[in-house]
Amino acid sequence: MLSQDTKFQYLWNCNEYLEKASRIILATDSDDSGQAVAEELARRLGKERCWRVEWPKKNDAELCKDANEVLMYLGPDSLRKVVENAELYPIKGLFKFKDFVHEIDEYYYQSNREHLGVSTGWRALDGLYNVRI
Repeated sequence: MLSQDTKFQYLWNCNEYLEKASRIILATDSDDSGQAVAEELARRLGKERCWRVEWPKKNDAELCKDANEVLMYLGPDSLRKVVENAELYPIKGLFKFKDFVHEIDEYYYQSNREHLGVSTGWRALDGLYNVRI
């Protein structure tokens, strides 16, 4: 699973533990190099079981760079919330349900007449069910 190169030696030293983990939270620095490390870790560990944190704002203009800045500016409770609210690592081609809520609502509430489908032939049933071609 993990390549045994020196740059990521810490991964293969912990391989036994990492293989058992079903959820791995990545909390790397928010700068470009930190995001590159997160991408490489997710690739090596499997994006399907990786989650990533989104660092909050430390003031009106700047985001926190890492966990230490969250602790310094916002405190331990905020850091706990950041980790608890980690999101699934994005996988290209995989979408979230919330990306389609508007479209699903249109179908459910029949607000877009173009997408209602074909009549079943029974008016009483058409209000509940239509065939989509």
